[in-house]
Order: sequence, then C-alpha cells, then structure tokens
Amino acid sequence: MQYLLIDFGASFIKTVEYNRHTNEYSNPNNFMSPFSKVDNISKKDLMQIIIDILKNHPNIESIIICSILGGFYDENVYHTWKSKQKGKASSCMIGGLFIEEDTFHIHEHHAKVIGVHNYVSDIRVIGNINKIPVYSPLGDTECVIKSIELKETDVLVNMGTGSQVITKKSINSFIPSGRALNVFSNFFKDIGIDFFDLAKNITIKDINESSLEINLNNFPESHSYESGGSIIGINENDFTIKNMVSSIFKSYVKQYQNFIDEKTVTKIILTGGIPKKIPIISEYFLKLYPNKIVEVSNNSIENTHLGMVKYINEFL
Repeated sequence: MQYLLIDFGASFIKTVEYNRHTNEYSNPNNFMSPFSKVDNISKKDLMQIIIDILKNHPNIESIIICSILGGFYDENVYHTWKSKQKGKASSCMIGGLFIEEDTFHIHEHHAKVIGVHNYVSDIRVIGNINKIPVYSPLGDTECVIKSIELKETDVLVNMGTGSQVITKKSINSFIPSGRALNVFSNFFKDIGIDFFDLAKNITIKDINESSLEINLNNFPESHSYESGGSIIGINENDFTIKNMVSSIFKSYVKQYQNFIDEKTVTKIILTGGIPKKIPIISEYFLKLYPNKIVEVSNNSIENTHLGMVKYINEFL
C-alpha cells in the first residue's frame, strides 16, 4: 500500500509518500499553508488545495492527514485558532470536508481539543478524494508525540508555529514559538533584513552578552498574553540589531524553564523545524542545562510523518 502522508500545518503543508510493504519514504514535498497568510478558508478552497497536492503524488493509494488542532467551521468556512472570530466546533478541519457522509468520524486527537464526545480512537476511512480513500485525520501534536518513545525522565519541546512541552504525564501548550518569532521577522523584513538568517549566526557569546528582556506573548492565544509583547531594558548604547536578535532567542529558550522540572528530567528532546534551522537554540538549552542530554530530532523524515506511520501500523 502506497500512502500519502500530509502534515497540514499553520505555516507549511509537508507531504511524503510511504510504502508500507517496503517501509520506504519517497517524494517529499513542501507547500506554503494558506494559514501563513489568512486565518480562515472555505471548504471548496481547502479541497482544491488537497487536489492540487495530489497532482504531485500520482501513484498513491490512500491518504492520511494530520492537521493543526482547534478551530471551527462557520457553515462552509473553517476558522483556525488564529481567527479573531469565535465559535463552537463540531468537527476538525479535514473531517469537516466529509461531515455529510455517513462514514464521518472525528478522531479523539481533535475531539478532546474541541470538546466533542462522540469520536473514534482508531483509524478508518471517512471519505474519498479523486476516488482515493482518506483516513481519519489525526492531530499534528499527537503525531509528533507518537514519533518519540518518551521515557519518564524525558521532556519533549516541540517548536513549530505553536509550541508544546510534553512529558509522559503532561502537555503544556500555547507557548510562543514560530508565530511569535514571525512578528519580529516581519519587522526586520520591512527594513530589508532577514531575521532568521541573522539568527543562524548568533553565538553563545552573543546570547550571554544580550541585555534586553523580550516578552514573546504577542498574540492573544499565547499562554501568558495580557496586552501584547514587549521589549524591556533599552539603553542608549545597547539598542542594536545583534543585541535585539540575541535577546529574542535568549528569551525564547528561557521561557521553557517554566515548564521543565530539572529534578526529574534527564533528557530534553527538541522537535520541529525551528531548532533544526537555528543551532543556537540547542546550544543555549545545553548552556542552561549542562547536566542534561539535549537532543535535536534531526530525522530526514518529519516527526509528524513518522508518528502517522506508527498509527498506520497500529490500526491498519
């Protein structure tokens, strides 16, 4: 069976094919998510995006999708958790495309977030796209968790558009991550500077010497949002680009200290695209936790896709 694995995220849509018979991955692709620019989408446009993705994968036999959690449908328009409009959810984003079919079921990953009590815990066909069966849509965070064999003394820090700190017993969510960093990226873009390129060259020395205190809770859904983010400690000689960028990433990593119990944790596992692309993040984690193992999940295959395959092998 040749599966198409789709991770439908808030910033990117990442796809790869998985051959269950040979246990091989092939034809990875990366597309911009519509939610990188808008916070809602019609069912028609959402379906068309998936149909267009299928053109890049002509030989697949089944489709399984994981997607961002939360959000709701207002008639035929899906609103993400980023939307200023509020409403009560009865379906997840992908499941909502098939809600009128008798085979529709919502998976527990999404049901637990939106408060729906009628759900399934396995994987089953919920509909078809271009005559290709589509299986129960999973949650992206749960697929990341599934990809890692967490031990009692491990903590998983998942850094994507949003961020979570996960142990065997708990999940803390809505921690500022890519969405918050993009606020600064957009500011620097206006003056012709690539914020993330600068971040790739930050050193531990830069971090140690940085002096600004950055509040990254600059969007309403973040866990400590009050009135917006802030920059504290500007003095006449230290308001420089290097100090600003270094301070942002210092504050970014230090925020996770509120969720990591040094007494019980022996290994910190970093997942998501951000720690892969910006080395100073793992380096500073190691600086803060010199007696811990800090490991960046650098698999060539996305953690979400690895988790999806584990669910396939468990239920199908």
